[in-house]
Amino acid sequence: MNPDFAGVTVLDTERLLLRELEPNDWSALEAILTDETATRQMHFANWTDAKRHEWFNWCLDNARDPARDAYNWAIVLKQSSTLIGWIGIGASSHSDDRSHREMGYILSPTH
Repeated sequence: MNPDFAGVTVLDTERLLLRELEPNDWSALEAILTDETATRQMHFANWTDAKRHEWFNWCLDNARDPARDAYNWAIVLKQSSTLIGWIGIGASSHSDDRSHREMGYILSPTH
């Protein structure tokens, strides 16, 4: 695990880990974010490569912020350490009410 993310809570089930995104997650996550089936109902579908990469870098930077208001986790198969998706929980980007929260996720269509 990247030392920048040491001490971060990992949520796990018998089959899955939810953990902070790490820089080496980019290629696996990019493959999901550019999959038309996975993104057909999501804003990622309209994003450019540059916009997706900017968002990913924001997620990494945000994870280091002690006052952050969003949590973005990789969804990983525990047995193989394969990244199969993303889940995010945080302040709403669609509301002025700072107490309003949103949750979003995306999974690889093969899972």
